[in-house]
Amino acid sequence: MIALSYRIEIPGKVKTRVVSRTAIALTVALPVTSLATFPLPLCCPFVKLCLNFRPEEPPTSPFSTSSTLFSESSGIPFRKLETATRLTKDYPYAYCDFYPSKAGCVYKSGLPWEVRRGPEEQGICREPRTVCRPDIAPVWPATLKKIMNCLDDLGVQLTCINPFAWANEGDEKPFCELLVSVGVMPYSLKYVLAVAVKKILASINLTTAEVAFVEMVVTCQGSGPPLLPLDPVVDDIPEYRKHFSYRLGMPIAPLSTPYLEGTGGLFLKIGNDPVLLTCAHVTRPPLVFGNTGMQCVNKSQPRQSIVALGAGAYNHVIIKMMGEIGKIARDIETLNAQLQRSNLPQNEREEKEAEVTRLTKRCDRIDALHTKVTKFRSTPELRSVGWVLYSSVIKADAKVGNKELGYTQDWALVQLDPRMLNMETFDGNKLFFSDNFTPGDLAQLMWPNPEDRDDYELYIDGQIPVRDVVPAEDITHLPHLDANGMPTLFVIMNGCTSGTRVGCANGLFSAKRTFPEHGIDKIDSLEIVVVAYGRGQPSRFSEKGDSGAGVFDRKGRILGHINGSAGPTDETDVTFVSPFWWTIQHIFEVYPNAQVYPVTGRK
Repeated sequence: MIALSYRIEIPGKVKTRVVSRTAIALTVALPVTSLATFPLPLCCPFVKLCLNFRPEEPPTSPFSTSSTLFSESSGIPFRKLETATRLTKDYPYAYCDFYPSKAGCVYKSGLPWEVRRGPEEQGICREPRTVCRPDIAPVWPATLKKIMNCLDDLGVQLTCINPFAWANEGDEKPFCELLVSVGVMPYSLKYVLAVAVKKILASINLTTAEVAFVEMVVTCQGSGPPLLPLDPVVDDIPEYRKHFSYRLGMPIAPLSTPYLEGTGGLFLKIGNDPVLLTCAHVTRPPLVFGNTGMQCVNKSQPRQSIVALGAGAYNHVIIKMMGEIGKIARDIETLNAQLQRSNLPQNEREEKEAEVTRLTKRCDRIDALHTKVTKFRSTPELRSVGWVLYSSVIKADAKVGNKELGYTQDWALVQLDPRMLNMETFDGNKLFFSDNFTPGDLAQLMWPNPEDRDDYELYIDGQIPVRDVVPAEDITHLPHLDANGMPTLFVIMNGCTSGTRVGCANGLFSAKRTFPEHGIDKIDSLEIVVVAYGRGQPSRFSEKGDSGAGVFDRKGRILGHINGSAGPTDETDVTFVSPFWWTIQHIFEVYPNAQVYPVTGRK
């Protein structure tokens, strides 16, 4: 890259402004009459590059997957593809029932759901709603196991089982109070087996529950300068600084495979050392290491370094900064052209001059950060922040309830290099959300019901302090109310790819099947499931690369960390979460003195 600067000459003043870095400095003299109306040097190669840049979808690793429940609309209720023909010839509502999800429904029991007809038909957007059934929660894990055993005996290649209520988008109440959705491998199911599942549901008095078979694939979400501190109140561009800061949602990857990315979900403390909780498949991807756990017990062991950010996340933030610099350049050019008009009222002139000044300062700050991170963090080796302290073997363990299904054991700890942290400015566990929400936006999403605001809190500094753990009983006895008065558990996370997103945790557990691959045995596990929430918000709670991200409720209590997802191939409809109250018990077995890192005030 070439280092570019330009000089603005004003009578009696000379102002030099750096646009980008390099070995060559170019000086451009621009005669102007007002500091507020100076044009950006559009002739500079770096600014031209930013102006012509076309950011695309965030680059993510094909292996570090994760997503959520309902993908973006395809614009039509039936896809004009061979896949659509394969399913709709036997079940005409294959792509209507769960629109806009691209997951094809092989069959659904019960009466047909409403569809629009006519030459301008549009798919009716469906929304999953959480189910709060504490009456059946104690026997639900055993019921899931019976369903899995029954379908195994019938040769069904199931991938997951998800219980949800369903409503049309925007409706107050669901039209279907409970539907048990059985995920199956694509092309694997040729016939209907809903009758067998309905008999099992009838045994626990769920005679009105419907059953659907949906094609879904389960996937995993998968030594340089010190990290930057982050304070959204005083930092000028926190939405960019966060990528290079020590904070929850830190994008991480193994140094040996920086393209296999994930997320750091929670800071723990072992002795006096801060460590970062994430997934085992993030720190030691089974594709590379197989399903082999490890523990670093002494300094003589070879260290497996972890970087922040991985290749995709680093490229994405650089692209995003360049895109905004180009946009600001166009905006300033437009404002300067408007300021040349002689008939512009004085108050509007002052407003536009102030906006030019504001945009110029913002452009300077983004460019300064761009210069810093491309100069000092350009290679993965320069972004190393620590090493793997412990990585579990991936399996289902610590069986619960009926002792038939266990939670997924997929966790790891990253020892953070103390040279990478400034303990004077390290605030501990605070969830940054200002990248996507203002404090008011978040309060409106998380406390939508006037009858459910006893614990209302406005997080004015753009961060939620982590205070406690969501207990097991709050998962089956959902403590919050949505806008329609239905029980739910509002949650929030900040992931490597998604940034901050809001969702709802379901009140009944789901079952997930992980097929043998890369040394992982077939695993049947119990999972907390989260779906996206909020009109106008993304239809997915998580994306590829969000594995390991911590999931918290609106009071900052940690629910767990993301370990995978299910949905159509390469997409996500539901996000799977391992409960933290269970994970911490396994951490205690290895590190008895471990504790959640306390929130500290900025010194």
